Amino acid sequence: MKNSIYYTTLLLVTVLVMPSCNQDKFLDTPAPTMSDQTFFKDDAAALNALAGVYDPIAWYNFAQLTEWSIGDATSDDAEKGGGGDGDYAEIFVLTNFTSNAENPLIYERWRDLYVGINRANKLIEGITDNDNIESSVRDRVIAEAKFLRGFYNFSLVKTFGAIPIVDHILSPSEYTNPRNTLDECWAFIEKDFKESMANLPKKSQLSTAEMGRATWGAAASFLTKSYIWQQKWTEAGLLATDIVNSGEYDLEPNYADLFIIDTDNGIESVFDIQFADLQSPAWLNGNEGSHLEVMQRSRDARNGGWGFKPTNPGFVR
Repeated sequence: MKNSIYYTTLLLVTVLVMPSCNQDKFLDTPAPTMSDQTFFKDDAAALNALAGVYDPIAWYNFAQLTEWSIGDATSDDAEKGGGGDGDYAEIFVLTNFTSNAENPLIYERWRDLYVGINRANKLIEGITDNDNIESSVRDRVIAEAKFLRGFYNFSLVKTFGAIPIVDHILSPSEYTNPRNTLDECWAFIEKDFKESMANLPKKSQLSTAEMGRATWGAAASFLTKSYIWQQKWTEAGLLATDIVNSGEYDLEPNYADLFIIDTDNGIESVFDIQFADLQSPAWLNGNEGSHLEVMQRSRDARNGGWGFKPTNPGFVR
């Protein structure tokens, strides 16, 4: 009985005291933060963050879906395919140019690429002038981050035209910044690729474990593509000649060998997305392995694919 009275009294006191707390002060408690100097404390931290900058490239929405559904499937090169107009209707409306801004494929492409840009900016800001990071590691990591930022911006401009340039971590007041001009976007992309080329290794200098990381040839090739998009034919021709003459790349003697595991990251490879070698028996589960070969394999009993993005017959004539 005494214990019951004691606990009842304690509960009553607690209830009476709680309203007296300064609720405004409680809500104003700052969120926990960590400075860049504290987080980027050594080379390993910089390299771990760099892996995060690469990560969006291999996300399903980007590498295995929007690249072709907003790319080839909307062009004269290919059709949507699949099991009919209602099979991935989001792609069907894109190919017929009847989509609107609520199409999740458009939203996801915009969002995912800016995630990559934000991560690149955070890394660049965090290790620039940071003496915790060995200088050679810092130079290469920044070069890779700038290549990836250039790649993400290049992918955005291909899809959306002029975009807002984001070259630093934004404050809330900058979240609604307007688009830059298209010329400003291309100039920024060119700058990132040019600066990254200066500190990136050649592909032949990569170890087996490093395959898939950005190289001089990757940056030079995407800079060449940027020139082509702008119809800067002279600049594109000169740089393309440098890439060919570098001796880093060549054609596979047998074209069919491009599609086998043994030639993965082979002589024709300039910049390959590295997917995990995982067994994925479920229907598009969370594994980040490539499902493209299932989605785009012919839709018949022999091949068992889903038949998306078949080549337009007129394209091969």
